[in-house]
Amino acid sequence: MLRRGWGNAVSVLVNLPLVFAAMVWRACLRKTTFIAITGSLGKTTAKECLAAILAGIAPTTKTQGTANGRYGLPRTILCVRPRHRYAVVEAGTDGPGNMIRSSLTLRPDAVVVLNVARTHTQSYRDLDQTAREKSRLMRFLDRKGFAVLNAGDERVRRMTPPRGQRVFCFGNAPDSDVRAEDVRAQWPGRLEFTAVCGGERCRVRTQLVGAHWLDSALAAIATARALGVSLDMCAEGLAGASPYTGRLSPWPTNNGATILRDDFNGSVDSFERAVQVLRDARATRKILVVSDCSDFRAKPRKRMHYYADVGREAAAMVVFIGERCDQGVERAVRQGMAPECAHGFCGMRDAAEFLKGELREGDLVLLRGQTYQHLGRICHLLEGSIACERTHCDRTIVCDDCSELKFRRTSANAAPPVA
Repeated sequence: MLRRGWGNAVSVLVNLPLVFAAMVWRACLRKTTFIAITGSLGKTTAKECLAAILAGIAPTTKTQGTANGRYGLPRTILCVRPRHRYAVVEAGTDGPGNMIRSSLTLRPDAVVVLNVARTHTQSYRDLDQTAREKSRLMRFLDRKGFAVLNAGDERVRRMTPPRGQRVFCFGNAPDSDVRAEDVRAQWPGRLEFTAVCGGERCRVRTQLVGAHWLDSALAAIATARALGVSLDMCAEGLAGASPYTGRLSPWPTNNGATILRDDFNGSVDSFERAVQVLRDARATRKILVVSDCSDFRAKPRKRMHYYADVGREAAAMVVFIGERCDQGVERAVRQGMAPECAHGFCGMRDAAEFLKGELREGDLVLLRGQTYQHLGRICHLLEGSIACERTHCDRTIVCDDCSELKFRRTSANAAPPVA
């Protein structure tokens, strides 16, 4: 613990020049509206949705990828230019104290808080402490600014700006400023709903997979409406926002199967949301490919048993990846799954080779792993070859953007992935 504390202190000191430069540059950008988005789940998607809406009315920039931490946030600020009317900035935290630093550096004109869930549980005692940390992003909210809060999350609903700034709510509560009706999201359909804002209604059709992205979409609409954007413009912008790679993004294969890549967020809460999408989907055959989840306070064997139980109920076949894959297979078979429907592989390449011969037209595969495992490479292996052999990688980027992947497509009939 002491070593970790010293490491954090050194990191902060090394980062000070970057933060100072960002603060100075932020003070110069008086005509740019800075919007900060935080939440345990869905903030990257909310950022992409809001940026897509605002880009339709004025020059807009945003956080690139998921660079939302102590290094990424100041770099995002330094990339903003005076011509940008809006800057949509994703703000994350992996421990207490980060949010107030982000708020001081960013001095946002608007703050969006999506939800509080089980992420970074090694740093927070409980969800109440996580909520307090998230709320600190509003500490240096501009006096004329506003907050956009999720009325459907009780911990978020209780948050208040420090100086009584305006608050706009979204969610399923009747008194929300923006809410949704007639929500549909069953695969192969995408998320669509009727947005209700005051006396206005508008049908919104997105490219997002799963009803759980509704809060991200509503947060984007509520923020845009607070900035004076019409509901029709909001719907038009959301229609053009693609799923972020690795966050339930579809990857069609050349044999007619579709893989839902969910390999870029390892928390158990997001796993449960993704499995619900698989459970509700319409498909010829459903397959769950899973390694492990983070923020899951259970012993490894218990975790594998949980994945087996969930997979047996939601899918026709389960493929376990990792050193403890045999425990998952054993549990699934013992609970009633046919032996030919439960498979385990220690390595990613072996799993990819099996899937290459197994997948067929109409299959829907949920690919789920922790971020550091980068299981998205399985999709590339199904269509060609890659150079990267890492079993553990701390890079917080999708493999598609990594120079070490060196993907070469070898299947002549393979089509490039589309959202």
